[in-house]
Amino acid sequence: MSGYVLAIDQGTTSSRAIVFNDQQQIVGMGKMEFTQHFPASGWVEHVPEEIWATSLWSAKTALKKAGVGASEIAAIGITNQRETTIVWERATGKAIHNAIVWQDRRTSKMCDRLKAAGHEKLVNKKTGAVQVTRVVVVHDCGLIINPDGLRSQIEGNVIQGVSRTLKEEVRYSGDRITSLAWEDGPGELGYPVLHFDEVPDIEIVLVNRPAEPAWGAGEASIGCLPGAIANAVFNATGARVRSLPMTPAVVKAALPA
Repeated sequence: MSGYVLAIDQGTTSSRAIVFNDQQQIVGMGKMEFTQHFPASGWVEHVPEEIWATSLWSAKTALKKAGVGASEIAAIGITNQRETTIVWERATGKAIHNAIVWQDRRTSKMCDRLKAAGHEKLVNKKTGAVQVTRVVVVHDCGLIINPDGLRSQIEGNVIQGVSRTLKEEVRYSGDRITSLAWEDGPGELGYPVLHFDEVPDIEIVLVNRPAEPAWGAGEASIGCLPGAIANAVFNATGARVRSLPMTPAVVKAALPA
């Protein structure tokens, strides 16, 4: 494909845009943070116009730094906050209220009622299959030097951690490991990982402590994933799964009869 690609990442704390050339190289970037509003305990809101303004500024800045005109953009990719909700007045195009952010807890009781009614589908009770759809990571990192690289590292480790929790099984025979090959047989991976359609939405909140040294981050997010997923399975089904991987057969055997 000739031309450039504009990627817009409208996140929870900032809006970011990146221009890539046809060699998949970054040629321009723009990023702007915006205000977090906390009108009550557990409530989180954003100003919709600020979301739009920072997204527009980031896109224009990325194009300017790349030396690229809008007509040279062949495609645009957009990712956003997903569950954050805005209601617009159709006649005026204006938002009728601040955006209710995905972190907001004011509807938690309603969510609890929906879960109690059986609408949460983390576990397929017929097959035992577990589908992790969302992971939220709050990472206390000390001084943050490269936030974009840090987010990429955390995302990769979350995907690896979920894969290990649900799929990867180390098999033994006597005194040796037998699961050594990448492919054990036709269509069977010795070290399976999540497929693209199984990758959860990953929300990352970085805690920056400029007065502290850079502690590093990323791999620490793997350690808590099995326990978090096991607790979610217990919350959804009442079954405790204490061994890994949580394959459909293992989970189904643990489900109440």
